[in-house]
Amino acid sequence: MKLADKYISSFKSVLVKAPSRREELFDALEAKGYRRKLPPTPVITRWCTWLETGSFHHQHLNAKLEWLQETEDDSAMIHTLKKICGKVELKEQLYKIHGVCAGIASAIKTLEKRDLPSCDVWLLLQNVLDLTQDVLGRESQKLIAYMEGRHPAISFWNDVQYFDPRKANQFIEPGSDERLPSTLNSMARMEVGIHEIRMYKSIRTPKIIQSNSAH
Repeated sequence: MKLADKYISSFKSVLVKAPSRREELFDALEAKGYRRKLPPTPVITRWCTWLETGSFHHQHLNAKLEWLQETEDDSAMIHTLKKICGKVELKEQLYKIHGVCAGIASAIKTLEKRDLPSCDVWLLLQNVLDLTQDVLGRESQKLIAYMEGRHPAISFWNDVQYFDPRKANQFIEPGSDERLPSTLNSMARMEVGIHEIRMYKSIRTPKIIQSNSAH
């Protein structure tokens, strides 16, 4: 997303210490029915802010392009911004950022919490992976490779499901005499979404196959 990143930083530079430009932009936004609001400011150490800024630019892109076409500002920064906006790839990249913004930003904020169970971390990352595959397609291959083999906690996350009482009942075969101990069963009262059950089963299946083949 290098072009989108350049657009975001260039737009920020154009508006810094430039009240007249900001007023022109506000008028263009208002004319399109938007609020008189500046784009969020991306902070390099807070990934969510960059995603949210890209999403904001996607949603207001038509008003901003119109402003750039109509402004009489002839500065070098405006010319640079116009050149970036003329590339088709910009719209495509901002669209993709907007598509993953809500899901990834929410995941990041959840992962920043304390005492988050490891099984929840794994499921959350799997949901993010599904999202990036849907929106980014082949561009998500690096994340897929990382999650499937290079992540340092991959073995632990593959095994931790066996000790999660919320999911343990789902691994008992229908009609089996196997039962969870009452002490463990009393902990498994939280309602579990079907997507989580499917995810845990998909994680567990390769291990079952590997175990059977070993015998």
